Amino acid sequence: MNAVKALLLAVIVAGLGVAVWWYYGGTPQHSLALMADAVRARDYETARYFVDDERIAETASKSVLDAAMTQFTNKMKADDNPFSGLGVAAFQMMAPRIKDTAKDNIKESIKQALSGDDTLTNRSGALRFDSNRFSHLRIEQCVVSGNTAEVVIGGIPQPNPAQITEVHLRMARIPNSRDWRIEEVPELAQAYVKLLDSEKTSPQPSEAANVTQPTVPAVTVSKPNRVLELSTNGVCGIDYLNAPVWDGEKTWLPLKDGKHETKEDFGGSSTITVKHVFCVGRGVGEHALLVTDWLSCGASCNDTGMVQVYEPQAGHPVLIQQIGFDSDAVGTDATFDKDALTLTVTGRSNDGSAHCCPRNLDVVTYQWEGQEFVQTSYKRVPVPPS
Repeated sequence: MNAVKALLLAVIVAGLGVAVWWYYGGTPQHSLALMADAVRARDYETARYFVDDERIAETASKSVLDAAMTQFTNKMKADDNPFSGLGVAAFQMMAPRIKDTAKDNIKESIKQALSGDDTLTNRSGALRFDSNRFSHLRIEQCVVSGNTAEVVIGGIPQPNPAQITEVHLRMARIPNSRDWRIEEVPELAQAYVKLLDSEKTSPQPSEAANVTQPTVPAVTVSKPNRVLELSTNGVCGIDYLNAPVWDGEKTWLPLKDGKHETKEDFGGSSTITVKHVFCVGRGVGEHALLVTDWLSCGASCNDTGMVQVYEPQAGHPVLIQQIGFDSDAVGTDATFDKDALTLTVTGRSNDGSAHCCPRNLDVVTYQWEGQEFVQTSYKRVPVPPS
């Protein structure tokens, strides 16, 4: 009889365990855990299943546009600009393009985060982001109402530029599934608004001299892993002046004699110009470096520098690393020392200076380590006289 009771108790306990696991497997918490595991494993396709990046980017970009419009209008009024009405009207005409650009940038950021991009996961030499600071993230609250859920994430690293203490996730059950998907992150837009506001209170030149130099330079490093559809056994012999160039986001653009020009809406234009082509080694293990300048002009001009690293894979050049920097200042460039195998990127600092009047440059040195450039040093210096 005791044996029968013990067997019955074991069956009941096992049944309860299965029931508990079945319940947990259908919760937002379980979906978030699966997404986190996929990010750590650099499994983008699995991670993206739990995130509606299109809806998140659409909602956030609308708020970004509203914030930019408010800031621009207030600035025009504060400056007592006699052409403020014309300026606001021009801004409104450009609003759709501004919103689309913001949306594309947000989607790319989400993709990098879900991909476990090196610049977001604190690998050796990647100083853009320290994932260890996010090791204390935790679910503070989860309220489910039918097929929707409100989740509050705590443990946000402090301090942070956006002054955020917690993040709210709006999730929805995926149709015909027990899994949940993130559909909105309101703090994305809130963070942008706060960062816009902080720019208005940035230190003036006399105050900036006393500010501690930041540890992160104003560059972006990513690994696009995009295949250039050209058949080749190597990458150093390619005519990059007349080959397509990756636009840094979503497509390849054709070059002719080292240039690509595009006419934008409302009379604007953008021009891509090849500045340097370098070769890292030849034969086995060779890589090519393409340095380009991206100039976009509308009501004003914005200049961006881009370093792109190619390697041969399966008979095609593959873009394996990309380093972007702000070129809106005298003295910006990217140069390669083939003997020391070092790349020096000099870009405009993100120091809050006015668009017209850059104050500082970030000089970043990278060492070639066989498959990628790894940052070895960084310093901030004043912009040289023009």
